[in-house]
Amino acid sequence: MGRKALELELNPRTTPFTLDHTLHCGQAFRWKKVGENWVGVVDETVVRISQRENVVDYETVPKDRGEAFITKYFRLDDDLPYITSQINRDSIIADALTRFHGLRILRQDPWECLISFICATFSTISRIRRMVQNLCQHFGHPLTYKGLQFYSFPEKTALADASINELLDCNLGYRAPYVKQASQSLMEDKLNLYALKERSYEEAK
Repeated sequence: MGRKALELELNPRTTPFTLDHTLHCGQAFRWKKVGENWVGVVDETVVRISQRENVVDYETVPKDRGEAFITKYFRLDDDLPYITSQINRDSIIADALTRFHGLRILRQDPWECLISFICATFSTISRIRRMVQNLCQHFGHPLTYKGLQFYSFPEKTALADASINELLDCNLGYRAPYVKQASQSLMEDKLNLYALKERSYEEAK
């Protein structure tokens, strides 16, 4: 690409982070491991990222999004040591925190996250990946990185206007009408996903 990869050095004491745990735990479905790198699409941007101990190496295409973009998506601004100290209340959680040290909850786009987890009902991770990939191929925009083809996540209008048969062609099965209904609800302002973060946990739930 003629673009130099960028590096982000983290302090393991204050900012623990394990890329493999974070991207391989089933919370996001559009990342692929290619050698030592993970490649995925975030906000219509192809991201290539890898980790060597405490150094994160990354690049973004079609344009450089910068350190703030990576920090926000991987929630490197969260105080993970404090969070883990608050939830470490029993032996099961203690074991999980040890085994999956540095796992962070991604700051995913609420729209993509909603549709992905509608697809996730009663399914395996491999099948969820296929369903989400099919939606992106059918309704998203193509993006290319080093000869690899990727797609942006579909806009709400694309899925709201899609026919049930078109969604069934993406192998959604019985989930197809739920995807369409959710898309239409957002288009008609019956639900504002982005306003939920301003509410208390109880109100949002």
